[in-house]
Amino acid sequence: MREELNLNLSLFFTKFTKLKKKSKYIYKFFKNKWGQNRLDFFIAGLFNTPRILLNKINSKNLNIYSIIKTIINHIKNKIEFTFNINHLTNQKHIKILVTGAGRSCTTWVAQICYSTGVFDFQIKHEDTLFPWRIILKPKYGSKIATEKIGFIKKMLEKKLQFYKDLKIIWCFKHPVANAMAKIVRGRPIFKGGDFENSFLASDATLETSIIAVKKSFNLFSYFKSKFPNRVLSVKVEDLILNSKNQLKEICEFLNVPYDYNYLLSFKNTPHKYQKIRYGNEIDESQARIFENWKTAYNGFFKNKKKDIEMLIDGLKEVCENLDYSIKLN
Repeated sequence: MREELNLNLSLFFTKFTKLKKKSKYIYKFFKNKWGQNRLDFFIAGLFNTPRILLNKINSKNLNIYSIIKTIINHIKNKIEFTFNINHLTNQKHIKILVTGAGRSCTTWVAQICYSTGVFDFQIKHEDTLFPWRIILKPKYGSKIATEKIGFIKKMLEKKLQFYKDLKIIWCFKHPVANAMAKIVRGRPIFKGGDFENSFLASDATLETSIIAVKKSFNLFSYFKSKFPNRVLSVKVEDLILNSKNQLKEICEFLNVPYDYNYLLSFKNTPHKYQKIRYGNEIDESQARIFENWKTAYNGFFKNKKKDIEMLIDGLKEVCENLDYSIKLN
């Protein structure tokens, strides 16, 4: 593992040596365009490097080539330390990433993983820097929605190829209900949604919600075909209506003992609006949003049958592949 990662870094660094003569101009260009703080933050995130290291670099006297070289040396030292620590223990840890189209129960499943106590879960925020993390800690755990800018297909594939202990739980809900949730919840707070901006979320229109849900399914199909034993699909409807069996499947996938209390971890969600909606009991109506589309979300779609039909038409293939009914009441 150590030799393979060092080789990858060496090849990566070799590519940058070709830019040595031009690097100072590249650095100056982005510094002028972004500003020093943003450029430092970008470099720190790109190479998973502490900001304290950048503070030791006198960027006025170094070009980007020299900065990258300094960072890579730091990473190599970190790799050596991580490698040695991992091999001093006999315990086999796995790493877990929870994903899916936003509003598809990822927060609940992430809470289930977190409540096992096995993972160092970054539960409060999505790990949008995940693709650029060269080193994943032994008990790494996080979530990221497939429509986030930090979800990069090729980068995730490389992670799965390198970290043989990295697994993915892919969350689903009825595709049409998923799109409905995006449209309703993606509105600004003052309009009844839970999007903390004064404008619509990027996936909160009929067209973009369909695109987001289809994208997530297509990504799932790709990774499931390439890594069949390391990708688990979870339907929120099964978590609600077939709780015991679905939770057992999740626990088996995570290599942890079954405990029904994990299911109740939704009560600890860090999302303040979800905390209000979830309450203290599992709400079975959340498993029948499509079936009860007229009354769902306080009747938001009651007089919008054409919108529902458009969602059905756009997501028909996804529904069929996931074995969801599209018969409209």
